[in-house]
Amino acid sequence: MQKKFLIFLLQYGLLCNQYNSIIGKSLMGVNVRQTVAREDYFHVAILQRGSEIPRNIICTGALISFYHILTAEHCFDEIANVGFKVLVGSHNLYNSITYYPFWYITYDQWFNILSRPAPLRENDVALVKLMYNAPVQVTPSRLSSIYSDNYLYGLSTQLAGWGETNNGRPSNLLLKGNVTVLSHEQCTHYISSMCGYYSSLPIVYLCTKSEPSVIVGRGDSGGPLLYQEQIIGITKGKAPSSYEAILPEFEKINVHISINFYRSFINEILNM
Repeated sequence: MQKKFLIFLLQYGLLCNQYNSIIGKSLMGVNVRQTVAREDYFHVAILQRGSEIPRNIICTGALISFYHILTAEHCFDEIANVGFKVLVGSHNLYNSITYYPFWYITYDQWFNILSRPAPLRENDVALVKLMYNAPVQVTPSRLSSIYSDNYLYGLSTQLAGWGETNNGRPSNLLLKGNVTVLSHEQCTHYISSMCGYYSSLPIVYLCTKSEPSVIVGRGDSGGPLLYQEQIIGITKGKAPSSYEAILPEFEKINVHISINFYRSFINEILNM
């Protein structure tokens, strides 16, 4: 009975706005490359309804079932009240299929429905359910089998998204780059040194960096951070933000939300 009531609420569009200063604009860098056909079909692009591609990509996401998309909560700050659509099925946006959401829910909303305080702060996780199942040629991604962030530090990982290329023009092809996961201590030290004061990093955050740099931004928010093609995190943006320090883009680092703190939430929604 409780699950039926929850589904009823979701169908009527739960809305939530949360300010996030760690938001950027695009995926760029020397080591960024365009993906090719048959590569990473589980990535999806999220746009406002009625908007055109590729200029108006709000966020990236990842199919984790034929119906469900894992992405970031802040993606819906701009489009929750006007509606959105999802492009599925191809690394090339012009070859993708347009889908519409049945509902979406965030981690914080889930605990509000359950009338329980969320055990974590600084959450930026959301799940979208499509009205119809994704095409059969798409193989949904999986959550990583590494359950501790400590084992992720130092690993070479991949991130991807649709955003501007190095020449400042939007890309209709999915962009991908390799980055290394920093330890929590390394990330805290780096951001603090760039800001000129101590900056406490939420425990749910993962940071990545590469040399030469690969930097994410707004169009890439919500996209998966991958290790061996499995999801270990959700892209949030870059840091420090422009409010905290004025730095060239290539000196910043990427910030992601670790999925290890949200597995029970994700699995609960998938099983509804």
